Amino acid sequence: MVGPTTSLASVEADPPSQRKAVRPGAGHGDPGPLAGLRVVVTRALEQQGELAARLSALGATVISAPVIRIEPPSDNGSGLEAAVSRLADYDWIVFTSANGVEAFFSRLPDRHLPPGVRIAAVGAATRRAIESRGPDVDFMPSKFVGEALAEEFPAGTGWVLLVQARQARKVVAQGLAARGLRVHAVEAYQTLPFHPGDTERAEVGTAEAICFTSSSTVTGFLEVYGPESVPEIVVSIGPVTTATAEEAGLVVSATAEVHDVDGLVRAVELAVSRGGAGRGGAE
Repeated sequence: MVGPTTSLASVEADPPSQRKAVRPGAGHGDPGPLAGLRVVVTRALEQQGELAARLSALGATVISAPVIRIEPPSDNGSGLEAAVSRLADYDWIVFTSANGVEAFFSRLPDRHLPPGVRIAAVGAATRRAIESRGPDVDFMPSKFVGEALAEEFPAGTGWVLLVQARQARKVVAQGLAARGLRVHAVEAYQTLPFHPGDTERAEVGTAEAICFTSSSTVTGFLEVYGPESVPEIVVSIGPVTTATAEEAGLVVSATAEVHDVDGLVRAVELAVSRGGAGRGGAE
């Protein structure tokens, strides 16, 4: 098990006692549509709170199995700090995750942006993270994926500061550049493997379902646990994550139509109502 890490997420970490299975509460009447289901949550530990709570409230037993951890950028933040020091040079700031929002505003002491700088967010969770810190979001795409952000971005020219992870796909940067914008992409954080202990591995082996919240959680889970540990029901937060899972040979039972926690939970309910879609580990 790795030691404590620096949190760049906007969701508070679960206490250590919740790093294994989180049992659904008892004595609340209706056991919920997910009663008895043991479901693995793979996102970084400090980001699991909302999803774990939602699943547990529906009766599921949540098995915390983070396969990635959020760490400071590989350049120790020098690139982001340099960009923050000259924000007036940019016309737009584009955020692709709540982690990027946290990293950015941690380097903006007064949390005030220069007049005229507009903000774009890839999805609802990122938007909430921004607006909770004061600024309004000027643009959010109709679908919470990078492709939609690039395709629907407001017409115009100028400089864009793209705040993203070290491992981010190039689709946003390339898509905006293709629209005539000049893009300065900066690394705000990086995702690294989270290595579980024997107890965590045993817990995962008892699960009937798994939630993947990004492509990195798919590849991370397969690297850390192996395809033989993928449960019967595989649920994905969106089409990019689903494509990564399918390219790895997994059968995805359901993909969230709205690419956030609410949509993911609904997709879990749908997959369970269908009875899954065959063993996740093989086509």
